[in-house]
Amino acid sequence: MVPITPDQLYEFAYQAGLRGQESMTCPSSYRGYVIPEIFSSGEIPQKLWRVAYAEGLEQYATYMVQGEEDAARDWQD
Repeated sequence: MVPITPDQLYEFAYQAGLRGQESMTCPSSYRGYVIPEIFSSGEIPQKLWRVAYAEGLEQYATYMVQGEEDAARDWQD
């Protein structure tokens, strides 16, 4: 398996949250990448994953609410 960078991990976690896949818990490997205990920059992968995953979930929820509001507004027109 290939080591992962913090940016890659963030993007994977964000996309997983956006699609409602995986979980808030950081896996030890993902899509063929090895996730270290800690990155050389000092970042903690578990924290990075939780933040990015939560942001993806939040973006998805915002999208759903806006879609419902748009549908209600269109129905009233």
